Amino acid sequence: MTERSALQLAPATRGAGVARRALTVLARSLRHGTLTVTVAHRTSVFGSDNEGGIEARIEVHDASFWRRVIRQGGVGIGESYFMGEWDSDDLVAV
Repeated sequence: MTERSALQLAPATRGAGVARRALTVLARSLRHGTLTVTVAHRTSVFGSDNEGGIEARIEVHDASFWRRVIRQGGVGIGESYFMGEWDSDDLVAV
């Protein structure tokens, strides 16, 4: 990658990082059930594993997911799924 192209990508990458950190803070506040998030073969589990809670899992494929969810909330989650930025083995749980 040339120096110029790395600079052009920096703002988008930085924006995704800020959005990702914000969503991580929110996910840490889950009180019922668990959310398992996998990004680039790294997995984080949020919430409590108390009995009766929903267990949801997502795998993020594209950093655009983070920005889209921060900007658009639930609509952004749906659009991001449609765009292939993430997937899950159980959409109902998510």
